[in-house]
This record gives sequence, structure tokens and C-alpha cells, in this order.
Amino acid sequence: MNRRVIIVAIAGLLVWCVLRTPPPSDAPPPPSKPAPSSPVAAKIPLLLFTQEGCPPCATIHASFQNAEVQALVAQKFDFSEVTPPDDRYQEYGVNGTPTLVALLKGGPKKRVGAASPSQLLTWLQSLDGKTPAPDNKKPRRPRRPSLPPITSSIVEGGNVGPGGIEVQVDLPEEMWKHNVTSRGQGCCVFRSIDHAAHWQNVPELWGFPEWLQKKGLSGGGYPGNVTERIKAICKERGVPETPYIQYEGGKDTTILELALATGRLPGITYDGMDGVHYHGRIAHMTNLAYLDDKMAAILDNNFPPDKLLWMSRADFLKRWSGWAVILLAPRPPAPPHN
Repeated sequence: MNRRVIIVAIAGLLVWCVLRTPPPSDAPPPPSKPAPSSPVAAKIPLLLFTQEGCPPCATIHASFQNAEVQALVAQKFDFSEVTPPDDRYQEYGVNGTPTLVALLKGGPKKRVGAASPSQLLTWLQSLDGKTPAPDNKKPRRPRRPSLPPITSSIVEGGNVGPGGIEVQVDLPEEMWKHNVTSRGQGCCVFRSIDHAAHWQNVPELWGFPEWLQKKGLSGGGYPGNVTERIKAICKERGVPETPYIQYEGGKDTTILELALATGRLPGITYDGMDGVHYHGRIAHMTNLAYLDDKMAAILDNNFPPDKLLWMSRADFLKRWSGWAVILLAPRPPAPPHN
């Protein structure tokens, strides 16, 4: 009797196990739960707009050596050999360097100015949840500069150039100051004006770059903000607006030659690629210390005053983009002679 009960119980257990077993299925297993997201949802593709000889740009490049920063960047394309007007500058609304552009699904995001590794990390992490744009096309290779090849005729020297030529404006060393940055952008335009103001005794414009720093204004100069800022600094210092002229867009050197002949110190744009101070193109303003029908000399605010660049007139014209700022205050008194 007990044996029969045991056999029936075992049979019932087998039937129950069969009924509990699910039928085989070709359906895929249910998806697993996604892993927690990192601080940045995905790596960010970046475009860098930098240029040689730009101190804030050097800071940016150094920050990209940080391992944490590198871990958040999918790709990095540097436009260091491109200067406006280039279509990529216009496409992303870039008008100064350094500028970073993050390519995101919702549209590009920009960051202008120098950045330490921690500042760069903070900015990248602020893009959390914004999926990078699909990489449907690789960034185009930047156009090579249209400047001529570097020539050995461009040399570094003091206030006496090749063949014993003396500069027309010999700015004393105590009046020369190095270029600085304000809010991450270089102040070469305003330092060049500052040099002319010291030479021509226009105290209302002395320390122009330092005034920008104090006011929290960004560096980076162009004709429009030169006009606005000269008016503002003169008003703040309680003096009439100093007379000056701006020449734009041409290659007529008459105004430069007249300024130098009357003892004035022009600020002029200079595109670099000289093989001495700059091996690539640079958007920069310097002072012109000498110009005749054969030679020119550049006083660069990125280099000490005994490091003037001497070059042929033709080399200068190829590197001058056609903008000049000239203060109209009279020349300083001539030094006495025995």
C-alpha cells in the first residue's frame, strides 16, 4: 500500500514539473538594464580655432594634454593655419582666437578664450546629455595660407638695419610693453596704440590693454571697437577724444610713409609667416618703425624692442593686410645735438 502511494506521488510530481516548464522560444532575451551614464553622455567632437603666436591659444593646447580632457573628446580638428575670411570661421561665427566649437545634435556650442584643464573639463561636463552630432563627414582640411614662401631676406635686428639703415621711429625700451590678454584674447591692437601714445605723448591712451583688463573687456581689436574704446577711455579719463585716423582695406602706403616722415608711429596689421618670429600665419597688429622704397622694419609687441624684424618692402606689403591706426598728435621733440 505504501509502495503504491509513493509511485503515485512521484508520478504527480513529474507531471507538475512538466506543466511548470515554459515552452521553447526563438524570441531574443529581454534587454538588460543600461549601465549608468558617465558625467558626459558621449565623447564630444571639437573644432579648435587657434593661431601661431597667440598666448591664449598656447594655453588651450596645453590644457588638451590633460588625460581627463582627452577622455571626453571624440575628435579634435585644429584650424591653426586658417584665418578669416574662411568659410568655417563664418559658418560657426568665429571672430577671435582661441575658440572651441563643440558639434552637438542641437547645434554647435562655442567657448571663447583661454582655458585651464579644470575650466575645459567644467565646460565639457556642462554639455551633459547633449548627444554629439553624427559624424557624417570629416572636417575639411584647412586651406593653406596664401602668403609667399618664407625667405631668408627677413632678419631680426635692432634699431639699425641692413646696410646701416636707422629706424625712423626709435621707441625707447622703457616705453615698450609686452602684449597681454584680456578675457582670454590678445591685446595686440591696443598695445600697438599704447606704444604710439607713449611715443607721441598721448597720456589718455597710456596703458590701453590694462584699461581693458580693468573694465573686464575682451581683447581682440577691429576698426569698430577701436573707435568705441578710444571714445570710452578718453571720456572716462575726462579728456577730449584724441584725434586719430584708421586706414582700411587697401595697400596704399602713402599714409604710412607720411606718418613716419612726420615722426608718428603707425599701428599696422601683420600676417606673420616670416620664418623668424612666426612660421605660420598670424592675425596680429604691430608698429611700423621704418618704411622706404626698399626696406621696412616691424616693432612687434610679442618680442622685445631690440628684436625688430627687417624685411624688403615687397615682403612687408605681402604681409600687411591693409589696416592701420595712426594717432595724429605731433611728434616728440627732436633730441638735442651739439
